[in-house]
Amino acid sequence: MQQKPFVAALPYYTDSRVYFERLRTLNGCAWLDSGLTGNRVDILCAEPREEYRNLDEASLSRIVTAQKEDVALHHLADWPFTGGLIGYKSYEDQHPEYGLSRPQDTDTHNIWHLYDWAVMQDHRAKKAIAVFLPSCSESDRQLRLNLLKSTPPTEANKKQFEVLPFKADISRQEYADAFQKIKAYILAGDAYQINYTQRFSSTYKGDMANAYIYLRQQLSGSYSAYLNFGDRQILSLSPEQFIKIRQNEAQTKPIKGTIKRGSNAAEDKALARSLHKSEKNRAENLMIVDLLRNDFSKNCRRNSVRVPKLFALKSYQNVHHLVSKVTGVLKQGVSPLTFLKDCFPGGSITGAPKKRAMEIIDELEPYPRDIYCGSIAYISTNGNLDSSIAIRTLYASSGKIFCWGGGGIVADSVEEDEYQESIQKVQILMSALSEYKQEKTEEV
Repeated sequence: MQQKPFVAALPYYTDSRVYFERLRTLNGCAWLDSGLTGNRVDILCAEPREEYRNLDEASLSRIVTAQKEDVALHHLADWPFTGGLIGYKSYEDQHPEYGLSRPQDTDTHNIWHLYDWAVMQDHRAKKAIAVFLPSCSESDRQLRLNLLKSTPPTEANKKQFEVLPFKADISRQEYADAFQKIKAYILAGDAYQINYTQRFSSTYKGDMANAYIYLRQQLSGSYSAYLNFGDRQILSLSPEQFIKIRQNEAQTKPIKGTIKRGSNAAEDKALARSLHKSEKNRAENLMIVDLLRNDFSKNCRRNSVRVPKLFALKSYQNVHHLVSKVTGVLKQGVSPLTFLKDCFPGGSITGAPKKRAMEIIDELEPYPRDIYCGSIAYISTNGNLDSSIAIRTLYASSGKIFCWGGGGIVADSVEEDEYQESIQKVQILMSALSEYKQEKTEEV
């Protein structure tokens, strides 16, 4: 006989930080955060039952399937996550499938935590719940409900952090040399677009959970996340969705085409208009849309792949972007994790064609991307999957912190423009951290 998960109503708050403050010190805390945009469901978890590293999709699918056996989930159809896996795939996770080697100095290429409970806040319906699978004991359930309803510890708000100024890990000349090689490859017909990135690094002390709270006030992203894996923390302010699957319907929203924000309203409007009309940026976006249509067609029903949105303008605190949307219906028997695998890594952060672009990136970028340009995702016991492209993302471990910035290079790209864009996308994050003053963060 199937058992229903236990569901408890919670007070709704416009900012899910209220619940994060109560959970942040627990092992394996995860916060999938709409970043103060208020346009989707936030998910918070902690105290995972298991941690998995470097597992393949088939193994992960078996884990999720085993967790949902004998559990009735139909009454939670309106909620995206009913327990399951939350974690990330690094950019290099599937390198061997493209004939590439994973970095020798990176021993972990994916990490997943298995949770049997979660807090969710639906910002549209203005509702909040905690859901507990039957595998979560009554004593653990009560402990967590008591914690969620308690006053957060004041010391959490007093923990500070310090980040020294970031430095580029390649020189200006090295960037220029790589750019010229990329242009030569494009002119020779090897590729149409190459997404080239540079890494920035620094050192830090203190509490990276506090750093994330501070960053999300500077730059909201609809697909933001904070993940604590003990030996590493991920701070992501991503605006970009990768793969989302609901009831066998898949969608992706690639971002390609960027311009800075203006210093006043008139300039800002003019810049946005110029981006929207830019033939170069539209061509870049269309290349990636075509690539993703091809990726979707591998596992979607015939004639079901659509492009309902093309070249939509979306504005963020620091830049304007062009965003498109691709949808499709999964073939019978295709699992969400198989679909994610066969689209990975996202075309918006490789270039086109994907395999050759990845080979050129591997040749020219001297440092692994790791989490950057990988994907942060959840795979729920009810079959739902959602994931981001991990851009605007920082990786912190053992006192070192890394940030990456890049962009798509095409035949008519201008080197100085591309170089400045690669910095501009993440400058707000690096500057905010290094210029942070040790003021006490606001009480919740």
